[in-house]
Amino acid sequence: MDLRFDFNGLLDFNVGGQHGLTRKELDEVFPLARQAQQHLRQLSASPDDRTRFNLEWTRLPFLTEAELSRVNALASEVAGRYENVVFLGIGGSYLGLKAAQDALCPPYWNEFASARRGRPKVYFEGNNLDPTTLATLLKDLSPARTFVTVISKSGETLETKAGFEVVRHWLKESAGENWPEQVLVVTDPVSGWLRKLVQQSQGPGRSGLRSLPIFPGVGGRYSE
Repeated sequence: MDLRFDFNGLLDFNVGGQHGLTRKELDEVFPLARQAQQHLRQLSASPDDRTRFNLEWTRLPFLTEAELSRVNALASEVAGRYENVVFLGIGGSYLGLKAAQDALCPPYWNEFASARRGRPKVYFEGNNLDPTTLATLLKDLSPARTFVTVISKSGETLETKAGFEVVRHWLKESAGENWPEQVLVVTDPVSGWLRKLVQQSQGPGRSGLRSLPIFPGVGGRYSE
């Protein structure tokens, strides 16, 4: 899919000379833009600089085939088994996902099966401490037909943790000790409450919580 940014609405010949950018102004800023681009490329070429300046997101489009295959396989499994997917997150873990959905999916995704073409409905929660919206959502969803993805770079985000505690007990009432099969955790690969929860859930005879890492140097706003 091609993504294009149409900036003609910024230019003077469309919105008038008083408010629009002129060709002269664009020509003046081009050298600075090229200089900034070159500087960013130099930093992005160094693994240490990418981590230190939170620029690892620049490498995300170039994930290995194995990493992409793992994500796609999990997505296909979830789509084939569940009617609903609830994302728990705040900031980039919510707004980034919502922006991607709005940009790439048909309008009214949840309302029309023809738009989803067999994919699950998508809901966003865990972005505040108001219990009303989450309680209303869970009341009308089937826990057996719902998959949950909880996202926090630090694994310590208060709103997300609170929402996940509610959802976790909701899943337990339906699935019992098998509730981890319906959860994906996206968090720091080493530290944080969520990573500790993943580690505690795994052991002999237990599948435990599945997880995907937010790589060091990737800011939380890119965690979608």
